Amino acid sequence: MLVPEEVQTFLSVVRAGSLLGGSEAVHTTQSTVSYRIRSLENRLGRRLLLRARGGRGVTLTNDGRTFLEIAQRWEQLSSEAQVLQEEGDLRLSLGSVQVLTRYVLPPLYEHIVNNRQGLSLRLETGSGVDLAERVATGHLHAAYTVFSHEHIDLKVTRLARFPMRIVMNSPPSHLGKKVSVTSLDPNSEIGMPWGADYQLWRHQVHLRPPRLLSDTVNTLAPLLRSQGVWAFVPEFMVPQLQKSTNCSVLHPEPEPPLQSVYRTIRKRDNAATAPEIKFLEEASRQVWPDWYQKPDH
Repeated sequence: MLVPEEVQTFLSVVRAGSLLGGSEAVHTTQSTVSYRIRSLENRLGRRLLLRARGGRGVTLTNDGRTFLEIAQRWEQLSSEAQVLQEEGDLRLSLGSVQVLTRYVLPPLYEHIVNNRQGLSLRLETGSGVDLAERVATGHLHAAYTVFSHEHIDLKVTRLARFPMRIVMNSPPSHLGKKVSVTSLDPNSEIGMPWGADYQLWRHQVHLRPPRLLSDTVNTLAPLLRSQGVWAFVPEFMVPQLQKSTNCSVLHPEPEPPLQSVYRTIRKRDNAATAPEIKFLEEASRQVWPDWYQKPDH
């Protein structure tokens, strides 16, 4: 199966006559261009390009000239398909880490389904690293994560930041109360992976490692039904957890770092060129208008 970025990079290098010129055409580094060409050659099992003496220019091999015709036809068909897509139905594919799938994104998904007839929507859940790679290779239009993943071909936007709260199975009279984090029973904490900044903060305030550890938010609600059990969570999780467990919400002192929500798209897929991204941006602004009024966006 051909990868669009690899084919387009091959065409750009051939037209520019060099890897450097090709990298400028596709707005990436020369090393990334070299990687894509090698990947394409490995995928096809054929050598397509030869570097000229001095490494500045490139020439096509016999297989390269044959593939050039195929790549040009592919480019034309892709252009025609793009026009058809803009005039017709959208096929939108989104990915998300589990915590956002459950606690943040349902209003966006509902809005998308209710406001676009004929839309084909595919939703995936996975780890942040895997989702970033699937966006980079074109399998997903966008991914939502709680950590930023740097990649030469990706544009990562921080949509919002949320304060961390403590949720605890305790009497409702504690609702909204500020509490020193070192006064809580470490043996009753449910440990969750909230990132490097959060772990550094724990070390700075001398919090002991929790006895209960979980890498999935699906276990949190059942565990919170046990008396005295508590956990640090981003504020966006609080309403659902209160509804399902009747837990109390405490404001930790000192406060942990804010938890961010990020959206990742390919740099070449922006609102001006990709109808799916344009539609997603408009939907997001309607669902989360406050997020788009803040300088973080």
